[in-house]
Amino acid sequence: MRYLVMTTLLGSIPSFSKAEEQNKLLLAFQLQPNICITKEVGDSCQMTVKIDWQTITPMNLCLMQNDTQIKCWRQQQQVKEAIPIALQKQSTFTLINQEQNIELAKQTVKINYQTAKRFRRRLRSEWSIF
Repeated sequence: MRYLVMTTLLGSIPSFSKAEEQNKLLLAFQLQPNICITKEVGDSCQMTVKIDWQTITPMNLCLMQNDTQIKCWRQQQQVKEAIPIALQKQSTFTLINQEQNIELAKQTVKINYQTAKRFRRRLRSEWSIF
């Protein structure tokens, strides 16, 4: 009877995947600013982002911009850095575990424009009888 109760209890304990276990190791991830402002639509946006992350144990982590590797850190537990980046469009920055290729955190940086496209609807026709 005890064996049956123990196997029932052990069978009901949720099992965690490697990704869930890795996510528990990441304490903090922050990328600022998360908006880049450029003058006109189509202009490249150059800026410096401040990245701050912290883990429970030292890890090999990499920062990715969409599919491009920006920077990697080996056996680090805490990082606070300023990194220059260039954006052509909205980009997603991802912190991944380099060894297991597991995504730990992500953040999106958007682009805002100072001058918006100017399309104005004409209120009256171009020609008139009067």
